[in-house]
Amino acid sequence: PGNLREGDPTKRLNRSDPAGSGTGLGHAISIADRRTICLFTPSLLTYSGTKLGDRVKIVGPLNLRQPWSFDGAHQPQPWFVPYVLTGDPWYLNQAYLWAGFSAARYNGAAITTADGRGPTGAEGGVADELRGDGWVLRGRVETALMAPDADPEKAWFTTLANDALARWEGGLGIAGTVYDGTAEKLWGAKTGNPLTENGGPANGQAPTLGNWESNGNPTQANATIIANQAAGIYEPGAAGSFTAPWMQNYVLYALGRAKEIGFAAGPLLTHTARWFTGMINNSGYPELVTTYQMPVEKKGGGFFASWSSLVAALEPAWLTGKGWSPLQSGATSLPQFFAQNLNADGYEGWAVAAAAQIASEPGGAQAWGWMHDNVYTKVTDWATNAGGPKWAVIPRTDANTLPAMPTAPASSSTSPPPAPVPGCNCASAVTH
Repeated sequence: PGNLREGDPTKRLNRSDPAGSGTGLGHAISIADRRTICLFTPSLLTYSGTKLGDRVKIVGPLNLRQPWSFDGAHQPQPWFVPYVLTGDPWYLNQAYLWAGFSAARYNGAAITTADGRGPTGAEGGVADELRGDGWVLRGRVETALMAPDADPEKAWFTTLANDALARWEGGLGIAGTVYDGTAEKLWGAKTGNPLTENGGPANGQAPTLGNWESNGNPTQANATIIANQAAGIYEPGAAGSFTAPWMQNYVLYALGRAKEIGFAAGPLLTHTARWFTGMINNSGYPELVTTYQMPVEKKGGGFFASWSSLVAALEPAWLTGKGWSPLQSGATSLPQFFAQNLNADGYEGWAVAAAAQIASEPGGAQAWGWMHDNVYTKVTDWATNAGGPKWAVIPRTDANTLPAMPTAPASSSTSPPPAPVPGCNCASAVTH
């Protein structure tokens, strides 16, 4: 479903291209002149909010019953490494198509609500579930990097990546960055944080401890909260909403990747790293890094303002394993769950990559030290390739740096994009 290529010569690729330039013809589908398109699922090719002129006209057979679906939350990155190693343009084109389709998945017609792309619909705001935000950003910035300098996709995906970062900064209330004053950041501040849109007292606001998500209205009964209480994990009547820490780790990895590539993701990384470093360094229970669901708001509303107050919403027996007697079949204490997930595909195994990306942030070295000693060195999968090869992402120790991104992103939705990422032309990198 992600392989849609533009066939209308009147549609542009980049919104800064001159009208009628036809630069979109033959490229991946673009939102520049399909501002109300929404491809969240294949069935939305005819989404009612998409204007007729923005809809996709399929040429040739289309089987919407085929077994593959396309989303952000489970999106791998199969193109970057093979293209850098081979220069084969097939991998490059697939990266373009996936990144273009991903940009068009969100509701461009929602220009007044947080689930849209931006103030006109031509912007690159990402409004996915938490892990989808991370994976779509990772794919977008790596596609911008791998694009040869002469390809128009270089500037296009750079612009869309800057849009996404600016949008998140606005929704999370981060000020004093290069994106200040941009139309996308102002729009993000106005519409709020889509991951806390739960109808509660803090609807659309940024969580206090640095995470992004608050799932469930804390003023109403919540099945997940009730289940965790029934299992003896949450204190009765203490928690009102929750988040998935492992999904936040995907976002941390993606922000770190965007920063090292050269995008201005540093302020977002610093803001979000507080969640991870606080959990490891300040909670008293660093094993919480393996937790599947963590409280965010108190019952009735209001973010937990400190790790001590959040930990107080968790059952002591579950935290320590001492006197633990599960109230629900199958539940395990935190120490037991940590031990069960001590592998490359375990929750704390995934968190290693997040910890590696924030090792230089305040408190990051201490957090990485704990992860190194208690997780990284304990996981044998990375050394033995048990179950197949795995990436072991650790803090970089080499001195190689990519050229910095320009510090002046697009100031409005109609301004030219910032200069392309000045990284290597990956098509020729294999000869270096």
